[in-house]
Amino acid sequence: MKKLFLLLVSMSIFCSISAQKSEEIRLLVRGDDIGSFTAANQACIDACLKGIVRSLEVMVPCAWFPEAAKLLNENPTIDVGVHLVLTSEWTNVKWRPLTFDPSLTDEFGYFYPYIWPNRNEPGRSIQEAKWKLTDIEAEFRAQIEMAKNCIPHITHISEHMGCAGWNDEVKALVQQLAKEYNLYWGNPQTKPFPRMNATNRDSAEKRIAVFIEALDKLEQGNTYLFIEHPAYDTPEMQRVGHSGYENVAADRDGVTKIFTDKRVMDFIKKKDIHLIGYHDLIDDYQGFYVIDTKIYDGNGHVFTPYGVNTLFMYQDPGGVKTIPGIAKTSANCIRMFWQNDKNVPLSVLDDAIAKAVDNQLVVIVGLWEATGKWQNIDQCIDYWLRDDVKKMVEKYEKYFMLNIANEAGDKTISEADWENKYIDAVKKLRNAGYRVPIMIDPANWGRDERYIINCGEKILASDPLRNIIFSWHPWDIYQPASRYTNAFKSTLDKKLCMIVGEFSHLGANYEGTLDWKPLVEECNKFDIGWLWWSWCMTNDKHNIVNNFDFEQKTEWGAQVLTEMDKVAVKASIFN
Repeated sequence: MKKLFLLLVSMSIFCSISAQKSEEIRLLVRGDDIGSFTAANQACIDACLKGIVRSLEVMVPCAWFPEAAKLLNENPTIDVGVHLVLTSEWTNVKWRPLTFDPSLTDEFGYFYPYIWPNRNEPGRSIQEAKWKLTDIEAEFRAQIEMAKNCIPHITHISEHMGCAGWNDEVKALVQQLAKEYNLYWGNPQTKPFPRMNATNRDSAEKRIAVFIEALDKLEQGNTYLFIEHPAYDTPEMQRVGHSGYENVAADRDGVTKIFTDKRVMDFIKKKDIHLIGYHDLIDDYQGFYVIDTKIYDGNGHVFTPYGVNTLFMYQDPGGVKTIPGIAKTSANCIRMFWQNDKNVPLSVLDDAIAKAVDNQLVVIVGLWEATGKWQNIDQCIDYWLRDDVKKMVEKYEKYFMLNIANEAGDKTISEADWENKYIDAVKKLRNAGYRVPIMIDPANWGRDERYIINCGEKILASDPLRNIIFSWHPWDIYQPASRYTNAFKSTLDKKLCMIVGEFSHLGANYEGTLDWKPLVEECNKFDIGWLWWSWCMTNDKHNIVNNFDFEQKTEWGAQVLTEMDKVAVKASIFN
């Protein structure tokens, strides 16, 4: 049970703050636990209508949810989140799941009182129970669906007592559900709210004064989040509590007084603090995103890339012949060769992307300036930072993945240099506003998976969106299938998302046979996407087709297309 006067929640995967003027101070004041008690219901509504609260979080499994839903529907301008529940912490009042989920309940059928073990009450936490992820999913779905059915203007998901972030699997589940139900989940990038020298046992007058002092410390250009639990001191609330937190009614009544105090509101106006809701922060991003080892499309469905590399830039400008041919296959994506060539305008790439999207192909664009040439990687990074390039990517971000640089660097590049450079690149791209998945090739011409295995976790951790895909190009000939198996297992164990971005039936320079079928078999076994090299180039032995003509398949092309037919599924965003 939260006893602290201040609660700040850490930033989640895949959330970004909306644009703000540098001189603004923005404050999101959130009132939690509407639906828990009638005294909380009315206090939460009053804290919005008569005070500074701008978002309310509703608890669906609780007895007073129907009244909360009625009040919220009577006030549809209030920003509302579904406050997911897995615990029932009070001594004198309990709540149960909406679904029959024995792994989530105690011997009486109530939620456990704690998420984490409590040494004073061993065996009374969900972590100590034999919980099942399927049960949690069923319960969360039930809560979300009831909330959306009863309160149509629900905008986001929040969590009661940390129930959505205590386990990586649960966290990934909630991220997926948020996308599926088109709800914002996570907290904005905020500065810590100033520490306040007050406790929940101090008088309301002292707490109001301390709160105003904290408001005075808020700085321009920052966004702050403050979370508390309004309620009124009524006979009902006076029966609520648990060991160590018995003054719930008085404490929460004090919170309501703070949120509705005229002096607080006057100070906020005087200091020009902008009160905001989640609707001001909700990201409109509908593109691809990564959770652990899987890629998801904007509809929240898993997407595994199966496709082809193309070099139409010079031989088939705009992909006029290439893209319609690829669209006749089962490929669901296309990886486009591109260079910063002053003789080929960006409009050529723009047209090709538009044509690919029209043909229901997800687009990966890679820059080739640094292929084997580590000294040129900054040219690639700088290219992506150009305003005209960013504007183009933003136009297609629902369908787009950004491959920073194709196969940058040879085998002399150290793992430390590779890691540091890509950490820096990710930082620059995210600071520039890119939200799409960033795809990264290993050094040694894309061939050495050890860069990914040994350094991938730190690169992923450097991305505030954790939206990173690693692309391995296993061009080495005469390799045992065990190499592929070990590479895939290692990346999956480290929760890294990886695809095979290039391969063929021959070595890169035709130096020998590449036994590609075991590679594809291992990819399919581990649900790893793969893209073959390549559709068509003049007099190239890697061609899938000749003369850019779908009907003129090469022998190897016919074989690999048959394998793709077995696994490829179009992205659901095109349905």
